[in-house]
Amino acid sequence: MNSTDYATGLVLGVITALVICIIIRKLSKKHLKGQYDERQELIRNRGFKYAYLTALALMAADLLADIAGVFNATPLTQSLAIFTIICITLLVDVLYCIKNDAYFGQGMNPRVYKALMWLIIVCQGVSGVLGIREGAIAGGKLVFGPCSQIMLAAVFLIIMIALAVRKKSDTEAEDEE
Repeated sequence: MNSTDYATGLVLGVITALVICIIIRKLSKKHLKGQYDERQELIRNRGFKYAYLTALALMAADLLADIAGVFNATPLTQSLAIFTIICITLLVDVLYCIKNDAYFGQGMNPRVYKALMWLIIVCQGVSGVLGIREGAIAGGKLVFGPCSQIMLAAVFLIIMIALAVRKKSDTEAEDEE
């Protein structure tokens, strides 16, 4: 790849990122603002607490793995391990909030929010698959870029599945009443 191709790709990437940020900002003003009641705030705070404790435990495990030399003996890099910890922490918080019906606030439009999540899943999934096709292992280690993109797509897919399961269980509960 020559420097002209690199510069063109960089400029297009920055412009694309700016357009996406503008779209998200406009949508967040109209459709993603919501108010949480006291019960939802308590649940969300408890979810933050559990996520924080999960992060502490996993960071301690990461530190012990580093001391034990696990990253030298496996294809896993420490940066990918830390990104995994971030993803797991995010999932702990979000899944707890979804389970306890504190994910969407009053006045939020879940369809717009879900559409943005599907956009993230598709973009990250496609980028990750293309990156893996070019090579997911370099020097005996997993490459951060494609692996993190696939992981991020998986995180958002898990969130979408949890939302669908929650909606189905709510529908079944309403039908029983």
